[in-house]
Amino acid sequence: FQFGGYCPVTFFDEISKKVPRLDYAGLVKGKTHLGVVFNDKKFVFCCAEHRERFMRSPGKYDSLLLPKKLPPAPQSFD
Repeated sequence: FQFGGYCPVTFFDEISKKVPRLDYAGLVKGKTHLGVVFNDKKFVFCCAEHRERFMRSPGKYDSLLLPKKLPPAPQSFD
């Protein structure tokens, strides 16, 4: 998935704030059933509202880059 499987709209909203948080608040994993293809790249979103926002203006999100440091992958404690 493009953007590492994270929701580009959530990330864009966080980095667009006047004082963005320095943690991983803007990095929310997308859901595969909420995916779209744009410019031969598959994007996934955390909710239907964010998918709709992306579709209204996909070029705004298409060139986003992930931060160099990402949150650790969740661990299962089965």
